[in-house]
Amino acid sequence: MAISTQQHAVAFEQDEPYAYHDPQRRGFFSLLVKPVGGRMQQTSHKLEYLPEVLRQVDRTQDTWISQGEFFKPNRRLVNLWRMPVVFVDLDTYNVAELTGLPVDSQLARLLRFCDDDGLPEPSIVVYSGRGLQVKWLLSGPIPASALPRWQAVQNELCQRLLALGADTNARDASRVLRVVDTMHSKSANMVRVVHWAATPTMGASKLASGLIAYDFEVLSSSVLPLLRDDLARLRLERDEQRMQWQQEKAARDARVAQLTVISGGKAATKEGHGNLRQFVRSQLAWDRIADIRKLAELRGWTHGAPDGHRDLPLFLCACFLAEAMLTRDIESELLELARQFAPTWSAADIRSCAATVYSRAQAAARGETVEFRGRPVDPRYRWRNATLIERLGITPQEEREMRTLVSKAEKRRRSVVRSAEARLVAGCQPRAQWLESVEQRRASARLLRAQGLSYPRIATELGVSVGAAHAYCKQ
Repeated sequence: MAISTQQHAVAFEQDEPYAYHDPQRRGFFSLLVKPVGGRMQQTSHKLEYLPEVLRQVDRTQDTWISQGEFFKPNRRLVNLWRMPVVFVDLDTYNVAELTGLPVDSQLARLLRFCDDDGLPEPSIVVYSGRGLQVKWLLSGPIPASALPRWQAVQNELCQRLLALGADTNARDASRVLRVVDTMHSKSANMVRVVHWAATPTMGASKLASGLIAYDFEVLSSSVLPLLRDDLARLRLERDEQRMQWQQEKAARDARVAQLTVISGGKAATKEGHGNLRQFVRSQLAWDRIADIRKLAELRGWTHGAPDGHRDLPLFLCACFLAEAMLTRDIESELLELARQFAPTWSAADIRSCAATVYSRAQAAARGETVEFRGRPVDPRYRWRNATLIERLGITPQEEREMRTLVSKAEKRRRSVVRSAEARLVAGCQPRAQWLESVEQRRASARLLRAQGLSYPRIATELGVSVGAAHAYCKQ
């Protein structure tokens, strides 16, 4: 019988994976094992089999487990389902002042550094046999759609912990970390838990298991330096039409200042940031990949796209993988995506389709630029929504299922829907009910007028202005 994370009394020495993987959830996790003198072996299992898999682990061998959960038995980022934890892998043995220090001393340095730098206390710290695996548990797993924001938190934590040996090559969502109570063959040390937080701080909460977890929004707000509107402004300031935009924005702000704003939505105030979330540039690219995959699903491409329609979605996905920068291995991720759009294509066919994307991504990684309209720009491909909708032939009905690939008309429709929902939340009448009440008042006003009442008397009876009473009585 599966054991829930919320109900399981975590035995930290052996069952550390239960702190973030719940056997009652659907999905897959991966296990990597390297036998002594052998080659790395990877297997993927349903989460419901986690207890059985952990029982069968040979504790004398190097063993790693994925931190993320996937919707397919394959731990590529494009198959990610959810992330239940944020982590940093510290190679403390590469830091001169930490080399040779006892584990307790390394841990003390880490906790003191977090406290001094304003970082939340880690939920769990694992001694990997040579370094430290630092983990911040999330109170609820975040979906794959939030991966760019999760990655931004990872990147920021790695950057701020570089002084303690943070491994910048071990920060992607498909990463595997060592399993507690297994052997690290190079050091001949056992992997073990050396710290777990006992008191909730900085917005953390205590789970029924006794572990400390963080709401992702709270954690990201305390780690990331800029909010969505800040980065949006920076991006727009680099736009070639920024002067025109600033003039238009000033005019809009003047109009908005005269309006009464219904609380809710993504509004920000001068006094604070309201309920804005951090904006991450890679989010748009990641969402566009999700939209293209959703489009394939809507069109019933269960065995790949039809002939003549395979190159474009695959090429676009390659562009957005390069723009999202969530992994260095774009080619492997695209090979996995190709199973959805072009399952019969060979690896050579896929490389040929995306060759220019790879070369431009490599140029961008080297810091190269190209000239566009007299100014240097990033060499990676950039796409406008209108162009994508036209190229992909997205219909208005399909747009309603898209997250980002939407036209101006669909944006207006969504804005109308959001406004109507906000009015309902604020206690306003739905338009149909309002029109019905107007008709009722009009009928009442005409009846009272027919009985000889004056307009002021009618206004008093109906609780409206004299002008409204006069208007109701007009034919």
